[in-house]
Amino acid sequence: GLKPWIGVLITASVIVPYTIYGGFRSVVYTDVVQAIIMIITLVVTPIVGINYILNEPGTFATGIGEALRNAGESYVSITGPAKGFASGVIIAGGFSWFFGYLGGQPQLSMRFMAISNPTQAKKARNIGIAWTVVAYIGAMTIGWLGIAIFGPAGLSDPEYVMPSVLLKLFPPVIAAILITGAIAAMISTADSLLILSATELTRSLTDTKHKEQDGEKALRNYRLTTALLAVIALILSYISPSKLIFTLVSYVWAGIGCTFSVVILLSLFWDRFHGRAALITIITGLLFTIGWISGGFEQSYMVTGNKTEFLNSQNIINSEEGTALMELENKKFASVSRFRKEITEILPSAEVSRSETIISSYTRKGIPARLTTFFAALLAAIVSTYAVRKK
Repeated sequence: GLKPWIGVLITASVIVPYTIYGGFRSVVYTDVVQAIIMIITLVVTPIVGINYILNEPGTFATGIGEALRNAGESYVSITGPAKGFASGVIIAGGFSWFFGYLGGQPQLSMRFMAISNPTQAKKARNIGIAWTVVAYIGAMTIGWLGIAIFGPAGLSDPEYVMPSVLLKLFPPVIAAILITGAIAAMISTADSLLILSATELTRSLTDTKHKEQDGEKALRNYRLTTALLAVIALILSYISPSKLIFTLVSYVWAGIGCTFSVVILLSLFWDRFHGRAALITIITGLLFTIGWISGGFEQSYMVTGNKTEFLNSQNIINSEEGTALMELENKKFASVSRFRKEITEILPSAEVSRSETIISSYTRKGIPARLTTFFAALLAAIVSTYAVRKK
């Protein structure tokens, strides 16, 4: 029952002290603990959940396979209703998360840089792959259990499927402990970005003459910078709407992650690639990402007859509301805020949670900016390398 802002404040009070005083070592140690919590959650929850839907009456389905079939064609196939070229684009879009891991995410690159020798690298590879396989299977299973328990339109926001499933399966105290598995993932990212930003900003501001400072002074500057950045981030989290934060993640992964992956890979493996080409590549990737996402090519919103009938069958809307919504049929909206405004005007009496469920149901996925930005940046890098003279 806590307000979200209280949760944010508590989380910050946990992250900031150990990041300030322990530095990179404390972040790595806490990552290990957080990974253990996450893996426990992702292993225990599917086991208990499968037993729950098999024996508990009143669920949407009594099995995962049945739930996916009843939810519709888009849930049965990995590519949904898409066929041919469109299905290939969807598969490539899922694979495109890979591009951001090729050096474009600095908080991940720090981990690679910290590996001391090839033997440790092999151990890290094996542990990382094993952990990822188990974790991803568990995460997908929790999502499927959410469909089996609540139905495809049973939650106003699909982002809350994990806590909703846990609260359904376990007593509140145990559910709270397991939910910290998701919080652990957030904390792991937050402390990594905080220490990275603080380190880079401290060196940029205080190391102007490329001379090393004495240890005590450098440590003090680092800690002050970390605290300042934490306060700024906390303030921004309060004044920024949650939807904006999710949108920024899309921009960062594509515009920074995939763009810088191209720059780093070519810098390492192509001798002809040079600084001016790198700058052009970065600018091209950032501008392309902004245009692609804001133009609605990654995600858009459109009212269709099939989705309207489904919402009606699930008692999310009634027949009169369905008829009113069909006035927007096949009209594409690139912006969720504009689409939300139209829905609110058509259904002024709908409560917020129901409106969000309707908006979520009409969401259409396009080609991810991660995929298109990587290849746009790669093309810009190749062309600029040959077209622009090396300084």
